[in-house]
Amino acid sequence: MFTGVLNRTVVTRYYIYDPAAKKWQHLATICNPNGGHADVATLGGSVNSFLENFSGQDRSAPRLALYRLWLGSSVDSMKCLTQGIGDGQWGELHDNYFLAGGGKNELAAVFARLAPEYGQPVYGGKHVSLPPLSDKPLPATVIDELKHLPRADSAKDKTN
Repeated sequence: MFTGVLNRTVVTRYYIYDPAAKKWQHLATICNPNGGHADVATLGGSVNSFLENFSGQDRSAPRLALYRLWLGSSVDSMKCLTQGIGDGQWGELHDNYFLAGGGKNELAAVFARLAPEYGQPVYGGKHVSLPPLSDKPLPATVIDELKHLPRADSAKDKTN
């Protein structure tokens, strides 16, 4: 993800690394007009993460995302997000954040399979403070790749 401000609009571009093609793929660009304010208001006024089931089917199927976030106004200023709060099925696993969705028993089975390598999840929740994650810098190879991400064309920027 890369975020910048252009003409009083916050522009966030999302990328995913395709290991088969060995390159970054542009997924979407979201433009948020913010009336010249320094940031865009979000739910709770901070960074937000979501794990969606867009099909709406088989709501008990387990969904799990493990992630780390680095934030900054430029690639060179990225800092690791080490403290998180929220509600829903989230927490920490193996010094990473996780978001989970699905049935209680189905998720328990996923976490049981992961336990030998990743340990047990520590669930957060509304008004629950978890210990901070370790502060890890972005690897130099990732910084270099972020500096050379493919730019989305302006037509895509306007439609995504």
